[in-house]
Amino acid sequence: MGVWLILAISVRGGSERAGYNAIGLTLILLFVLGVTIVMAVRNRVRNAESDRSPILTVNAKVVSKRSDVDSHMEHDETPAYNSDSPMAYYITFKEDGHGPLEFRVPHDDYYLLAEGDTGRLTYQGFRYESFEKSQDF
Repeated sequence: MGVWLILAISVRGGSERAGYNAIGLTLILLFVLGVTIVMAVRNRVRNAESDRSPILTVNAKVVSKRSDVDSHMEHDETPAYNSDSPMAYYITFKEDGHGPLEFRVPHDDYYLLAEGDTGRLTYQGFRYESFEKSQDF
């Protein structure tokens, strides 16, 4: 609300240049608002797709791991993801007979799993649930 008050004051300043600044600022604010709405809708749609998907448990192998700075602090329903850590952790699994599947995982699972580990991967849509390592030695 304060931003719109500033815009109204700058437009009333009588200066033609102030009017252009107000229009530019308004366009920037509308763009940021639009991007925020699109991202929120996309996140809701993705979560809804995952919720409608069956929970699958498959044989899989850990093929790669990566971490990244979490710039938007995504908040999933799973409590393990809701931490103050600025890092996001991802593991790519290779399901028997299928292509690779990459999931965002809790930091505990990230550090407990190593590339080459095999076991049972449980996931629902785009959501990682768990990975149980095989006890084969």
